[in-house]
Amino acid sequence: AFAPIVPVLRYVDSAFVIMFTLELLIRVTLEKLNFFRDYANWFDIFLVLVGLVDMITSNLTEQGESVLQRLIRALKAFRSFRMIRSFRLFKGLRILARACQCFLSSLFW
Repeated sequence: AFAPIVPVLRYVDSAFVIMFTLELLIRVTLEKLNFFRDYANWFDIFLVLVGLVDMITSNLTEQGESVLQRLIRALKAFRSFRMIRSFRLFKGLRILARACQCFLSSLFW
């Protein structure tokens, strides 16, 4: 069902990996050694490396998914945790997330 759009999604994913890599390189260049003092930045490095490995392995093996590729794609799910860092910057976003947490539990009772 999704076979026709899989190549498009791979290109979009690759574009985001490249943008995140460039962002990381710019941040390392600007912050120098201070960049490595924050654990959140180490998490960003991990996410970029996982994205690069996924991009390279998916381009090398087009015909099927290996166990390694599935593992890497599962690790890419950790990208959503980057959003948690934004919560400390925006009080409104924290309130919205808390409200969603409260009403989502009532949907599944």
